[in-house]
Amino acid sequence: DAGYPGGREGGCASEPPAGCGPRALRQLRSEPAVGRMPASFTVRDVFAAAGLLFRGPVEWPAAVEERRPGVYVIALTSNPDDPAPDIELECIPEAERTRWLAEQTVLYIGRATHALRGRLAQFYRHEYGKSAPHRGGQAVIPLKCRRWVYWAATDSPIKAESQMINAFFDKVRKLPYANRRR
Repeated sequence: DAGYPGGREGGCASEPPAGCGPRALRQLRSEPAVGRMPASFTVRDVFAAAGLLFRGPVEWPAAVEERRPGVYVIALTSNPDDPAPDIELECIPEAERTRWLAEQTVLYIGRATHALRGRLAQFYRHEYGKSAPHRGGQAVIPLKCRRWVYWAATDSPIKAESQMINAFFDKVRKLPYANRRR
């Protein structure tokens, strides 16, 4: 496991590429666009906004066997009530840096109108910058920190995703890091 020295959950690879590391994180946190965020909106809060009981987590990119439609959240913690851990960002594309929400554990909120397992499998194999198979949320892919996947089956994934994103936006006043639209 290439976890963060000291074993912090958010962790990152122990040998960051040039230009990445603690100094890069400090610079990123000090950029005006990042600013001070409201208290963390937890994974549990996000699912509660849609009235859903969630399952998981599994660590990215472990398979999720749910065959029904639903919604999912990619997060920085394995505990749905925890705030965001301090992590070291590595190799995040310049275009994504202004979107980083340092104090938010939720990275992305997504939906699957068919089987969740299939949609998440598409996400796992997506290559950053490509248009398919899962362009939405692709800013999660270049992150080297540990990521966790939570999900809930629902017959109304479009409605549930909208409720979840809107609740996050109402609390934080920004979209989750890897979401691009409400």
